[in-house]
Amino acid sequence: MKIFAVITIIALVGGSNAFLSEVSNLFHNLGQELGAVGKDLVHVAEPVANSLLQTLEKAGTQLLTTAASDLLSHLGGAGKRDLGEVISKIGSFVTKGEEYLKTTGTLLEGAFKGTIAKVHDEINSVMTNAKPLEKLVDEVKAAVSGHNEFVNNLVSKAEEEAMKMFGDIMHPKRDLAETAHTFGQGLKDLLQQVAAPLKSALGDIVTKLETNVLSLLG
Repeated sequence: MKIFAVITIIALVGGSNAFLSEVSNLFHNLGQELGAVGKDLVHVAEPVANSLLQTLEKAGTQLLTTAASDLLSHLGGAGKRDLGEVISKIGSFVTKGEEYLKTTGTLLEGAFKGTIAKVHDEINSVMTNAKPLEKLVDEVKAAVSGHNEFVNNLVSKAEEEAMKMFGDIMHPKRDLAETAHTFGQGLKDLLQQVAAPLKSALGDIVTKLETNVLSLLG
């Protein structure tokens, strides 16, 4: 079975590219508009996070549908008395998958928005003289690093979570190892592709800040 060897996420990537463009524009006159930059970052990040959830839900549902179809083809040979049980187990698999996608999407969205909010707070601290300008880049780098570590951890556990979705469908007499492995890999690939534009956007914020702040410090 093949489950989306390459998953295209045009909507999300497009949203991310627009976000990167906005970031460049915001940092154009950093020395004069630092406070506005912090405020506007929160605003331009919103559509990126929304696109993330839509993409994860759509592509994730396609993965689940393909896996469920493959499971049915493997298990459909059961006797009529067992067919209801088979359908029930496949339904349980789909439900678990949908819950996982929803939870993971919420976690990714929260991590991204939380990091943007942290950048906003750090910039605000500089603007209110609560923190010196030279500390800004290090604080933002730490926030972005924490975000990326959290996201990477979610991605690394995708295949393990996929196996949990199969539950008691797995059985020594059932040739489902390839189905489970392919689904798990597809899920991991999907999360990686969803997370990549967000990590890239946050990395661009660090680069822009570092370049402009160092210029201001002379």
